[in-house]
Amino acid sequence: MSNNIHRPRRVFAVVVAVALLTLTAMIAPISPAGAEYHDQPDFVWGVEGGDVRAITRIGNTIYVGGSFDEVKEPGAGTHAQARLAAFDAVTGQWRSAFDPDIDNTVRDLASSSDGSRLFVVGHFKYVNGVKRRGIVSLDPVTGAVDPAFDAEAWGNGKAVEVDGTDVYVSGGFGQVGGGIAIPRLARLDAVTGDPDTTWVPRPDNGPEGLSIPPAGGVLYLAGPVALDGVTNPNNAAISRVSLTTGRRDASFNPTRATPARDVDSTDTRVFVAHGGSNHFRMFDAADGDMLVDYDGDGDFQRTEIIGKRAYVGSHSSELGALDRLQLAAVDYVTGAPALSFDTPVSGGHGVRAIYGAGSNLHLGGQISRVGGVQMPGDSYARVGPAPGQIVPTVVTGLTTVGDEGQITVSWTASTDDGTVVGYRVLRAGQQVALTTATSFVDHQVQAGVDYVYEVEALDDDDNLGPTSSSVIGSTEDDEPPPDDTTAALIVANPAAPEQLDQLAQYLLTVNGVQVDLVDDDAVAASDFSSYDLVNVGRSVSSDKVGSHLNHLTAPVVVNKPYLYDNIGLTGPTAGVDYGLRNFSTLDLDPTHPVAVGLPDPLVLVNTPLSAGWGSPAVGADVIGALDTGEAVVFLYEAGALLADGTSAPGCRAAFPANVSYLEQMTSDAFGLTNRLLNHLLATC
Repeated sequence: MSNNIHRPRRVFAVVVAVALLTLTAMIAPISPAGAEYHDQPDFVWGVEGGDVRAITRIGNTIYVGGSFDEVKEPGAGTHAQARLAAFDAVTGQWRSAFDPDIDNTVRDLASSSDGSRLFVVGHFKYVNGVKRRGIVSLDPVTGAVDPAFDAEAWGNGKAVEVDGTDVYVSGGFGQVGGGIAIPRLARLDAVTGDPDTTWVPRPDNGPEGLSIPPAGGVLYLAGPVALDGVTNPNNAAISRVSLTTGRRDASFNPTRATPARDVDSTDTRVFVAHGGSNHFRMFDAADGDMLVDYDGDGDFQRTEIIGKRAYVGSHSSELGALDRLQLAAVDYVTGAPALSFDTPVSGGHGVRAIYGAGSNLHLGGQISRVGGVQMPGDSYARVGPAPGQIVPTVVTGLTTVGDEGQITVSWTASTDDGTVVGYRVLRAGQQVALTTATSFVDHQVQAGVDYVYEVEALDDDDNLGPTSSSVIGSTEDDEPPPDDTTAALIVANPAAPEQLDQLAQYLLTVNGVQVDLVDDDAVAASDFSSYDLVNVGRSVSSDKVGSHLNHLTAPVVVNKPYLYDNIGLTGPTAGVDYGLRNFSTLDLDPTHPVAVGLPDPLVLVNTPLSAGWGSPAVGADVIGALDTGEAVVFLYEAGALLADGTSAPGCRAAFPANVSYLEQMTSDAFGLTNRLLNHLLATC
């Protein structure tokens, strides 16, 4: 059985209140931090003859994509290399062996989870003479086209995000998969490029930018876009959709309707670069409230979170009232400006691409000078640490340990002339955590998938050290469940399952379990003996279930507290033996196999929601409970004495659901759910 639920990892609710600030109000109390990049470029290879729209890194190689024609050697001539080029991340040397032939502009780049492939999107139609319209998967060493991946998109690509086995791509296409009508935003299989026909948001415009936060579960779209014909109530330029259903998340309602060029996100903050209206804004990820708003005198075009800062590239000479020529940075929690960072960039349409790799900042766009110094080429620059800055030593000793539904990455502590205060953890080249520890537990992983990790040390001046060597990690059990593993999900309406039931269905199917939807009207007449598990959904009526499932030897899990007494999980009195209550955290039994390794207390949802509790008999294992003692997640092993005085013929479990769980469950909550399902299928 698969070991992790990977898509619906939610955006955490904000726990620090930040008032809506204008720059004038912010500047006075802010003390400059010590860290800053150089205000002049490194003298390394560049590109020219067009702009740069995307930069990423795989291992020790930086990839630069755009509309340029040539690469430029420092102090020497040029070499033909159009639209996509590779450079050594340390020396800056051009990697001439990487030589794809792309016939039009590259718009965005992303690494596969294991770093074995480079996903490229843009306005091209042919790559190396092979038809690959809008999106292509390349060998990151040679630039050869991956023959297995063919999305057959009918139109251009604009942005790409990778989440394990899923590739999210936006663009001007109307169809993918050789004629399937999935317009402008699609989820593709990372190996084959086949589209997921169950995930169809249908935006009316191709989003300019995409962002999946570290906790996952949702996808931010830089727009404006209407989804499946429904506009955001505030006509905002930024929207959020569920990675489970593809539907717009109605709890996120930003209030600014200006065009958005790009978006990046943490679990509590969303940063948006607005073009046309010339604004850079920070929103609360919980509800979309705007927390910080900077204006400028030109477009804001790209934003990227690096360490403790959100950087923004622009065609503006200011960030609010602060003079910042085409490049600025703010604190990634408060939105306050990074006053010590002042690396002016000039030329053309300004900064359109940003990427942080260790101690270096990589910039692209239509730019020719950094700090007034002419750089090689006219579209790409690398900026190193400022003079006098001593960065932390490179992190060494990376190891990974796979377990059920998680990968633990550990490393040896770095040193610095000051104090190392934390570590930046990268998965597939993207920041997924900042931690003060020398280890990180990643719950956002899929069984059967390899993930590449790197770590950078952070000192008390906010300087980042060099990127460590890469290490590959995978979960303990990489084998999917047998093809014949099946579950019956009992729901009120199989033809149109409610959102409450869709969550249960997803948790099962993403683990490779075949799910049959059973109408609750048919429970009395149905034979469930052939199923490996029976899940009673939240929409089911108690009178339909009765005691018809009580003889089953297969595990039974119940999502609705008002059905607990039917299955013998609790006594029969509502409000005494079971009920609903608003809560957000659970106290775990850290010794139970389902809870081992998970945080205690565990944040189920950051905004308290109404969900079920119960008072089970003493024979139950209480895995998660409220701080007032009521059980929330509990389990009777086969043979345990149930609340009705009978012995359980098979495992019986309670895991309550709320309609908002579909969008708001934390990564740890999905880890807990996944562990419970694994236990029921593997042990019971």
